[in-house]
Amino acid sequence: MQKQPLKGGGMSVIYNLSAIDILNIFDDIPKMWETVSKELSMFEEEYQINLPDMFKKFMESASNILETADIWTQKPEFFYDEIEITISEILKDGEMIEEDSEYYTFWKASREHWNDLIDDYLEIGSDYGAGISCFGIRKQDLNQENPPVYYRYETDSLFDEWKLLSKHLSDYFLTVVCDALAGADYDTAQEILQKYHWKYAVYETDSEIETILSEYEIDSAHLLHLFSFHAITDKEWLSCCYDKNRNVFFLFWNTRQQKKIITVSK
Repeated sequence: MQKQPLKGGGMSVIYNLSAIDILNIFDDIPKMWETVSKELSMFEEEYQINLPDMFKKFMESASNILETADIWTQKPEFFYDEIEITISEILKDGEMIEEDSEYYTFWKASREHWNDLIDDYLEIGSDYGAGISCFGIRKQDLNQENPPVYYRYETDSLFDEWKLLSKHLSDYFLTVVCDALAGADYDTAQEILQKYHWKYAVYETDSEIETILSEYEIDSAHLLHLFSFHAITDKEWLSCCYDKNRNVFFLFWNTRQQKKIITVSK
């Protein structure tokens, strides 16, 4: 049976939105990767793997509002590939790989034995701009419908285990999209949406927020709290909902400094 949208308060308000649901609201925004289906199919064939359907559907829906988001809207790559490329570049420059280098162990071992050293990961994103961390799905988890997402810092040892970022890929995607729309670091999403005649409005005072909640009959008890990648404390959160009748998307952003509601409408 198809999952029915969770509703509450105003009967046209939908709360349990997925990342793909949100991208489909703004379906007039150009896609970032028009040949995604073909490219991902070739990628699967090259590596003899099956990517999660959720991953492929998200990439097919990814639009230009994600230009500066914490996800790669291009063909992914594996962590082992990154290691292999680095080794090749060192050798290409005529240098030797010293025994005290972390790459030495990988250089001396054949790639099919690298899994004895460290798990491989499908790298799907990074913190845009800074590039100090990378996000990925463990290769052996790719057969899961909604696998966990892990991260590593560029300063980590190659032998360090990646740390858990999100228990589910769907939550990672949802946070990526909401962070982008909130303009946590960049105004890219807002600028692109306004270019296509979507209207952004921000409500920050208590009276403005109460008015929005009342006018659209939004039941805050139904809001799913998301941890933003840009949060400073664990008490900061994002959430969203959508009034399908009035075509208004709501983004709730609660930080230690302030609360605000962002609406995007047309």
